[in-house]
Amino acid sequence: MKSLLFSLIFCFTLQAQSELIIMMGDIATTVVPDEMETTRYLAALTTPLSDSQEVNINTFIRMLKDSLAIDSLPQKFDVMYLFANETSEAGLLNLVKRDNDAEVLQATVTFTAWQGFAGDGVGGIITTNYNPSTEGNNYTVNNASFGLYSRTNSAAAVRDGGGADGTQSTVLAIKWSDNNTYSIINNLSNLSPAMSSSAGLHIITRTAAAVAKRYYNADSLATDTDAAIGIPNKNFYVCAPNGSATFSNRQFAFAFLGAGFTTTEIRKINNCVEWYMDEIGAGVE
Repeated sequence: MKSLLFSLIFCFTLQAQSELIIMMGDIATTVVPDEMETTRYLAALTTPLSDSQEVNINTFIRMLKDSLAIDSLPQKFDVMYLFANETSEAGLLNLVKRDNDAEVLQATVTFTAWQGFAGDGVGGIITTNYNPSTEGNNYTVNNASFGLYSRTNSAAAVRDGGGADGTQSTVLAIKWSDNNTYSIINNLSNLSPAMSSSAGLHIITRTAAAVAKRYYNADSLATDTDAAIGIPNKNFYVCAPNGSATFSNRQFAFAFLGAGFTTTEIRKINNCVEWYMDEIGAGVE
């Protein structure tokens, strides 16, 4: 007669954010973050991230997809960058797909771990290597959005990102020297409400031919009813628009381009981004 003795002292599971830890006795097994976008993103890295940061990114992606009721980021977004990251390499990778990774074009752009990239105010720029005129899937003439998260509060006569080809523009000048914001999307008509702070999430979005709105931390600031003209035929920049000679020295933690979003969707995006920023200790909202 054979007897088998299985001694299982402890067996339980803990769900910490999106990381599943299985404890069996004194052995712990960590399940790799499982969102499709996370797996693809992590596989592209030359330098691996810490386990906790992998979980942060996976959780952010899952929260964003669940909040917007989408199965994948490419359903709503074309490019998305978590500039506030553990490494500069990770900050420049496109979360949405394995294309259009960002690139620092001037060495004077400064990366700070867990905070993001800051321009020099003179000539430093980041290119997204994404031209919505030729590569836009979700970003279209009458349905588009552009967002930047700044960790710097300042008023300065500079434009912070976008593209302008002389015929039409998409530009975020998040807080000008007169304490207004100046924002354009797919035309030449500025939305220019007063801006309390340049620190936080700034979004310009178009949801119809003659409906464009400017948001700050999920609050709607202004609406433009001038019709869209077209999509700027430029690779979009951060720290300055492609086609502009003014350069920002603000620090940017997050950026995206994609479809147009409703007020409810903007609020959900803001909540997810701010969760991520707070989780890594860099939130300013």
